[in-house]
Amino acid sequence: MLTMKRYGWFEYGETPIEITNYLTGQRLAVISGYSLTPNLDLKCVYSDAELQQPVHISIFRENCSSGGRIEMDYGDVFSVPPAYSHWRRLDDFLLDALSCWPEFVLNALWGSLIITGGWRSGCWEPKLKRLFLAGKSKTPEQLKNYPIAEPYVYPLDKTTPGRWRYSDVELPAVKAELMFERDAPLFIPYLSAKAPICGFQGSVPFLEREDKGAYLFPAKLEPASDRGEDPMTYLWYTYVDENVFFTFRTTPWQNVELFYCKDYGFRRFPPEKEFWVTDAMGNLIPGNTPRNPENIHARSSYLSYRAWLQVMTSINDAWPMWRNPPRKMEIDASVILRKYYGRTAYVGEYGSAIRYGFSAGMRNTDFRLQFKNK
Repeated sequence: MLTMKRYGWFEYGETPIEITNYLTGQRLAVISGYSLTPNLDLKCVYSDAELQQPVHISIFRENCSSGGRIEMDYGDVFSVPPAYSHWRRLDDFLLDALSCWPEFVLNALWGSLIITGGWRSGCWEPKLKRLFLAGKSKTPEQLKNYPIAEPYVYPLDKTTPGRWRYSDVELPAVKAELMFERDAPLFIPYLSAKAPICGFQGSVPFLEREDKGAYLFPAKLEPASDRGEDPMTYLWYTYVDENVFFTFRTTPWQNVELFYCKDYGFRRFPPEKEFWVTDAMGNLIPGNTPRNPENIHARSSYLSYRAWLQVMTSINDAWPMWRNPPRKMEIDASVILRKYYGRTAYVGEYGSAIRYGFSAGMRNTDFRLQFKNK
């Protein structure tokens, strides 16, 4: 029997050309158009236990010495806007599977993926463009010891998430905090799902999902310097929803960093396994593991696949709602900073791309999602 090649949770078949998540049974099969020519259009079919959907993709290899480019337009897939849950299940799979196209990952080549169209903040946007750079610089053999996350398949019966809306303040503070508990003996941040989400309102601008179930706000302006030569700042944000909350960093060059975070906490205890934190490799850490308050690193955690996917989707929906022109946050001139350290940032400024994530269920520090101009 022919042994099929694998990369993370993907299994690759050659006759027909297909990519299958062997943990979920989700599959993308090429039904016509495949050849060795530099550029080609492929007719494919996505399928799982509940859904089957024709898909059209284009591959460009010409002048791509290090890899290639794949493009897909949902306008070629749907004649009318699809239900959010239908699109979301398809999109979660396709952005991962197409970014892990076999000739890219099996040969450790770099590739890019451009997807046009999608849902954003409760609306179908046919011209929304997302650029994914998710290739790996390692071969499957080098990655064989990487842990593979538990997959998540979006339910078809879920309703469309609500729109996000912006709330302003007269003068933004440079620091704001979410109120939560951190009690002995575990010292794990906790905010009951029944408790009000508060502590930051009135101090900084924030984004609120219309059902009041999720929020995003700037939590801290951190002075920094680029190589000790040019002033810059980091702007930290806190995200909170029905399941988790945590604070993540944005920077001028990395943009939104969804890798490690601070004060990762739970809305329910014991927490669901899929929302546990992980180590840097992606191994889950049990949700009841104590966090030593005397350890300076105890406040830092790494996102699980499920938490990362949920937050990435929420940021995709929420971020465009920041005010334009953006609100200025500034450390007062009376505060003495080190030489060449910045003191100013603008809310929402560093959000044109999301860095770090998962590919094929494995931690991927090369992952990048960038929103392109319409």
